[in-house]
Amino acid sequence: KDFGYIEFNEPFMALRHQGIILGEDGQKMSKSRGNIVDPDELVKKYGADTVRMYLCFMSEYSHGGPWNPTGILGIKRFLDRIYNKISNLKSQISKSQIKTRNSELERLLHQTIKKVGEDIENFRFNTAVSTLMILFNALEKENISKDTAKIFLKLIAPFVPHFSEELWQKLGNNPDAPQNGSRSSDRKRRRKSIHLEIWPEYNPKLIEA
Repeated sequence: KDFGYIEFNEPFMALRHQGIILGEDGQKMSKSRGNIVDPDELVKKYGADTVRMYLCFMSEYSHGGPWNPTGILGIKRFLDRIYNKISNLKSQISKSQIKTRNSELERLLHQTIKKVGEDIENFRFNTAVSTLMILFNALEKENISKDTAKIFLKLIAPFVPHFSEELWQKLGNNPDAPQNGSRSSDRKRRRKSIHLEIWPEYNPKLIEA
């Protein structure tokens, strides 16, 4: 404000308080109570993205709550299912085939794009993750296209950045690999990281029930 860059007094337009993560006993974590959860050990055991997604999922951002040691296992299994599904994707299935075969799935996909985008903007990370779970339960039963898989990866990328980047590259989007093409200028082009992609857009007509 002193330099004239902003015209308001407060440094931020909104203030959001995050909730406190308590011990398993529902009390504030402390060495004296012996209820401390070591995040480094959890990262070693489950991976950083699993811990990150569980923290987003376990409660509302502003509420916090007691740590549940079994809850993170559910997130680990969820991510394992996603990895297996997308790693073994049948590339010959086209988006048009999926759309023709299952219009309800297409509607759910667009509803999820809308819901997750709005939830992230409003710090409702727990409901965003649960919405992604509902979508994946439906996708898991189908032979989905690469295009659909890419949209899903973009939606989960804010919650599991390393995990989504690895699967993004498995779908042929390696940012370190040159694009296909015989010309040297084509070979110099690089594919983008998933985190440089544009957020998916939903079709308002397709979200109507």
